[in-house]
Amino acid sequence: MTLAPTERLTEDRLLAELERLPAQQAAAVRVLYVADDPTSSASDLAAAVSVDPVLTAQVMRLANSAFYGLSGRVRSSDFAVTVLGFATVRSLAAAHAAGAIGDDAVIPTDFWAHAAASAAGAAQVSARLGVPRPEAFSLGLLHDLGAAVLCRLDPVSFREVEERASAPDTRQAALFEKRAFGMDHAAVGGTVLAAWRFPAELVDALAAHHEPLTATSSRWQRCLAAGQSLATLSRFADDRRADATDLLPKLEGDLRMGDVDPRTAFDLSRGVRTEAQAIAASFG
Repeated sequence: MTLAPTERLTEDRLLAELERLPAQQAAAVRVLYVADDPTSSASDLAAAVSVDPVLTAQVMRLANSAFYGLSGRVRSSDFAVTVLGFATVRSLAAAHAAGAIGDDAVIPTDFWAHAAASAAGAAQVSARLGVPRPEAFSLGLLHDLGAAVLCRLDPVSFREVEERASAPDTRQAALFEKRAFGMDHAAVGGTVLAAWRFPAELVDALAAHHEPLTATSSRWQRCLAAGQSLATLSRFADDRRADATDLLPKLEGDLRMGDVDPRTAFDLSRGVRTEAQAIAASFG
């Protein structure tokens, strides 16, 4: 579909369009609700996952990735759910339901590489801020889900936004998205995950991830911002050239908000890079 200028996205229209996406899988949505039910067991969640072959394969691949240290030893959905935890399985289900996982997925350039690095970075700083590690991982993994939704809804317009913006997942890109669609990817992601009953702290942090941090920013916002800074640095972890080291002062504020000493940031980013590579590999 292509959105006409008079048909800008609104929250109601977004959710209606999402329900009509070809990649929308009823089984994946069922997983979201099973994961949200406090009476569900790991076996209940595994049973819901196993109905969908695409989701099952992704859950198994991630559980067997080097990130979890169990390569080749996870051979059942039940064990995979135990390894990943409810928060991560729920995040994978959301990605699949939104059309970002599967052979027919239409996603932004380098989507999963960026998501993996952000997930690894957020998980790295989670304990410093008192954010549960699985939830921090999910926040990083899903923070750009709205971009995947916009790309799926109107790939031509989204590619035009990508070409105009100097870099993806920036305030500049978000501004171009709002002009093109009526909503930017942060607002889209927040709307979708709120509809699927994700935790309010996660939804709010994701929806605000292009807003400047302040003294009143939540620990979830600070976790994502610091995690993304580590993800950015991870691209230059072994590079001491001026253009790499000059990047650090630009990220210092967000790093400190995440209780990360900028003097140790490059060392931390090496671990983030290794973990991100393992995560991204599970998404192909």
